[in-house]
Amino acid sequence: MDVVLSPYEDPSAGLDWPEQTPQILEGLKSRIESWDGAKVEYRIRETNHGLGADWPTITLQILSLSATAFFVIPAAHKKIRESIEEWRKIKANVERFIAWVSPKKKIASYPVELLFLDCADQALETDASERLEFLGWSEVPVPAEVSGGFTAIKHYIFTFRSATQITLVAIDNRRQVLWIRSTPV
Repeated sequence: MDVVLSPYEDPSAGLDWPEQTPQILEGLKSRIESWDGAKVEYRIRETNHGLGADWPTITLQILSLSATAFFVIPAAHKKIRESIEEWRKIKANVERFIAWVSPKKKIASYPVELLFLDCADQALETDASERLEFLGWSEVPVPAEVSGGFTAIKHYIFTFRSATQITLVAIDNRRQVLWIRSTPV
């Protein structure tokens, strides 16, 4: 799971971006290491999401949190209802960790796995059917003029099917649901 943080201050207010990086990395590592006394496996790297201009970011790759290994987005044709409660527990734990690790840092991009759970919840709200199946997902390219020149802005479409309808949920990587469309099967 990759969380893209935008923790840098404007260089005109003090330190230039390269000078800020060691402080940001050390502060982030220290915060992660003190998480609830539980073990967090992670990697941190400096990234840049600007397109033609710098937008320095830090990407936090969460490999595992506590004793819970993270899930991957399920394979197509996986039934959602039978395991959604467990995924919701993982989602709550991930949300709590992200909010704790970056209380003052702007989140530039949330993990696609968290976006999947947001979309599954949306699909479950629009379809009361007992059987909800995940059909797949795709990333939709965002033109530079729409993204404002930032490569960190991404859009995804997740597709679900029940006995009565197919539901598509579009979401961006900042967890903003763009639209929901359903059609009878």
